[in-house]
Amino acid sequence: MGEAKRKALATAAEVAWAPAVAVGARPRWDGHVIVGDVALSYFYGDLPAQWLSARGFHLDVCKQFERYELGGGRINFGVRTETTPGAPLLFDLVAVSAAPTPENGRGSPPQRGRLWISVDDDAWQIPPGHQPPLPDDPTRLARVEAWLREADGAIVPTVRLGERVQPFAREIVVIPPTLPRREAWPGRPPRREPGLRIGWVGTASHRRDLDGLGPAVLELLARRPDVTFVLGGQCVPSWATAHPRVEIHSGWWLLPGYYRFIASLALDAFVCPIEPAPWNVAKPALKPLEAAMLGLPVIASRVGAYGEDLAHEETALLVENTTEAWLAAMTRLVEDAALRAQLSARGLEWAATRTIDSTGPLWAELWAR
Repeated sequence: MGEAKRKALATAAEVAWAPAVAVGARPRWDGHVIVGDVALSYFYGDLPAQWLSARGFHLDVCKQFERYELGGGRINFGVRTETTPGAPLLFDLVAVSAAPTPENGRGSPPQRGRLWISVDDDAWQIPPGHQPPLPDDPTRLARVEAWLREADGAIVPTVRLGERVQPFAREIVVIPPTLPRREAWPGRPPRREPGLRIGWVGTASHRRDLDGLGPAVLELLARRPDVTFVLGGQCVPSWATAHPRVEIHSGWWLLPGYYRFIASLALDAFVCPIEPAPWNVAKPALKPLEAAMLGLPVIASRVGAYGEDLAHEETALLVENTTEAWLAAMTRLVEDAALRAQLSARGLEWAATRTIDSTGPLWAELWAR
């Protein structure tokens, strides 16, 4: 990479948008992002690629199911003719888990440039009964560790996860997942019906987190006939299936459609329960951040980054994981419109500091090495 591009990336926030490639032309890719976890590919591939492309730097983002090959018989996901030999690579943990164990040290694949591995979860502390079930492959973790040793460095969303990865990585770079630019945030539809709607949306991996919330939600619904609890996504706990005021929307949405779906639910508040397990403690406070982006008052467990990045009674209500604490917090939010408005306003201010404009320069520096 030339010195001019390095300087441009170093001051990327000030660089005006200018098309670098004619319409219909195939660019020479400045980097390749290969992802197996399509739910998280937005944060490590699509969103940084959009931000960087407006500054003349082009990332090739390839989902694993699209097939990929970097040659040399070492990584064999298929063939893409637009591969740029020698360009730096970023693999996520799922793609690495599916790849063969690297051979002959740093020589594979032979034509690659720098190699980075993104690690989103604590693969060494997977909770019992994790949903969806992980493949029964005893060599999976060994392959992950081998690829981390092979790579030039690892990208992690939190310092805690970096500490877990440290024994296997030459370098650790912390880049938390961030939101799209402010102008891309979806708006919420106006409310036309009476009553309040409290909700949660997510994947099946949060089933254990939601199980513990059930007694508090059911007691709140018994006391407050004006409240509806809304569940969206892939996780429907048993306590939610028979209650007439638990509204269920099953499905799965890729980002940024996921954000538009949450906005469409017309919620008045959002709950973010997580158990204090190592798997959760290593995670960033992403779910509260996404809710705050939509102007939703948040109640969150005082666990890990949730308890550290959120300010109690400013950007969220933080609670201990007991039925009594969750019931008290939800009741308080239902009964106090001023508190809901305050949390919404402060949450929006906080979310505005966590957009791709805050992490884009970090991605630029990483890819420019």
